[in-house]
Amino acid sequence: MERVYKIWSKLEFILILASLVGFVISSFLKMEFLASAFFWGLVGLLVLSVTLEKFIVENALKRKYSLPVYSLKAVIDELSEDSVLYKWGLRMGDVVVRVNGDELENTFLFDNWWQDNDSVTLAVLRDNQELQITVKKE
Repeated sequence: MERVYKIWSKLEFILILASLVGFVISSFLKMEFLASAFFWGLVGLLVLSVTLEKFIVENALKRKYSLPVYSLKAVIDELSEDSVLYKWGLRMGDVVVRVNGDELENTFLFDNWWQDNDSVTLAVLRDNQELQITVKKE
């Protein structure tokens, strides 16, 4: 019963948060109709529930099976032999999952890592194995 209550509490929190998101978006767009607030509330609910569901599923997989779960990845899909990435050791099909030990959250963070360090260590999945590739500035 306690577990059900916790889940229901999370859902109530999501509904309240989604309603606030709907209100803020409607206000921002200067829409004062209840229907638009309701619509944006549903959009907020959808986004929040998908995020929460993804979080719950990823954590369950990590706990139960000790599986590494990667939610955002950068796949090297085209690569020529004379490119810088190829010289660094990356190959076509490689999946970059972490940069300097931090999970890849968005591609804009790569610029920050590159500016702040003389080298960057990439955790790359290749043929179901994780490799560490260190890239140095030239």
